Amino acid sequence: YITLPEKVYASLEYIKQYHAKGNPLLVFVGSVEMSQLYSSLLFREGIAHNVLNANNAAREAQIISESGQMGAVTVATSMAGRGTDIKLGKGVAELGGLIVIGTERMESQRIDLQIRGRSGRQGDPGMSKFFVSLEDDV
Repeated sequence: YITLPEKVYASLEYIKQYHAKGNPLLVFVGSVEMSQLYSSLLFREGIAHNVLNANNAAREAQIISESGQMGAVTVATSMAGRGTDIKLGKGVAELGGLIVIGTERMESQRIDLQIRGRSGRQGDPGMSKFFVSLEDDV
């Protein structure tokens, strides 16, 4: 995408599409500010969601444990859930599994790969997609 707003709204449409099907979504953002932006956009769309960032890291285990359930939407900074397998809830595999969305490239390829690796673990179905714009920092 050319601009940051174009990218954000395209990713929001993607989230809405898979949320309507019932897939759980894990949306990775690059900062607390972006997590707050996505949270406000999802709230405006009427999509219930959890936010995992530095402001609520104490709830990380609980939020991650819920993020594989049907219809769950979790917005997280890149620190979330490393080393944790997200267990898919009942019926999620039949929908195609966990959908992971990267809203920007992170500062290292290693982190991008970790984000991609959140879905499709242990033989479970899943998919990941990155949204980038020419206005992104990286």
